[in-house]
Amino acid sequence: MSREARAFIEAMEGFWLQVRQEERGILRRWDITPLQGIVLRMTLCDEPLSMSVLATRLGIRPQTATHLVDFMEERGWIRRTRSRDDRRVSLLEATFRGRKASATIHRAFTDRMEAFLSAAPKDQLLAGAAALRAAQESYRRARAHPAGRVRSTRSRRFRQVP
Repeated sequence: MSREARAFIEAMEGFWLQVRQEERGILRRWDITPLQGIVLRMTLCDEPLSMSVLATRLGIRPQTATHLVDFMEERGWIRRTRSRDDRRVSLLEATFRGRKASATIHRAFTDRMEAFLSAAPKDQLLAGAAALRAAQESYRRARAHPAGRVRSTRSRRFRQVP
């Protein structure tokens, strides 16, 4: 591994740990766990999410997913409905209250991050953003299929959220 790559990875890991710490603190104020925060974000997608897909993407047992959803449904953040195609399938979607809570949590997080980053020189922030975009593109190219097709950059485990 090159010295530049190692320096980039170490800096990214250090920053990522700090970001995760801040996120946990913000979520604690809302009395939710990081996993519950992920579930809420996953339900913000345009299409309803099934319980089985949720469990699979999170890598948890269906019973654990049920407990997570029960908690969030009690708060009024998630609504569970039955699929029109298969009545055995429960679909999840965020309620208005859940969308509002998610937006408030996201705003608190971005405000906190902006406060931290405001002390950094603007030119260094722009260079850092460019470096991260270049790393994303390099990662995407490295995952290219041998036949020349590029695999999706979306995680198979987690759904992309707005």
